[in-house]
Amino acid sequence: MLTNLETLQNQLRLNNMTRIISNFAYLDIRDNLTSKYIEDKLSEQYGSIIRWAIVSTDNQRLKICFTYEKGEN
Repeated sequence: MLTNLETLQNQLRLNNMTRIISNFAYLDIRDNLTSKYIEDKLSEQYGSIIRWAIVSTDNQRLKICFTYEKGEN
C-alpha cells in the first residue's frame, strides 16, 4: 500500500511527464529552405524536434509534418 507521500510523489511525476506530439507546419517557399533553416524555424516555435519531413508542396509553401517533445508544466 502506498503512503500519502508516495502517492503525492507519483502524482508529481505524472504531472511532469513529457508528451510526444505530431503536428503540421507551413513554410514559405521563398524563404532560404535548407535543412538547417527548417530545423531552426521548427525549434524556435516548438522546442525539441524529434523528426520532420516535407509532405507536400504548392507554388508558395511547403507542408511539413513534424514530431516534437512537449514538457508538461
